[in-house]
Amino acid sequence: MSESKAREEQLKKQIAEKEEKTKKVFMGAKTKINQLNSANVQLSKEIEMKRSKVRINALKSQYEGRLLRLDRELRELRGTQAQSDPREEPQDQSGAKAGDQARPADQRQISLKSPAQDRGSSSLSDPPTANIRPTTSTPIS
Repeated sequence: MSESKAREEQLKKQIAEKEEKTKKVFMGAKTKINQLNSANVQLSKEIEMKRSKVRINALKSQYEGRLLRLDRELRELRGTQAQSDPREEPQDQSGAKAGDQARPADQRQISLKSPAQDRGSSSLSDPPTANIRPTTSTPIS
């Protein structure tokens, strides 16, 4: 009988040791899971920050491109205005009016712009045109 009690004690001791090992493994796994979860949260925050940064950089790039395009169009527009409409030197008020009246009609510069030029797009192949209505002819009697 003492052998069976010794055997029983030995089995209880082994069971207790295995339960202790199992508890340690579970605690280690739980700790590892918590570490991975916190790392996952941290990495998710970093990813969101990077995505936000990428969005901001994309918008910044778009606006810089738009700004450069508008700046270039403005320079081109000023260049074409400077070529087609040279600015006169300032004169007296009376001198300016008299000068305009004394200038013959054929020397006046008329600047015609097509609607495409008003919008900022320039078409070099189409010359500017004006609306010309035909004159009505009166019958000779």
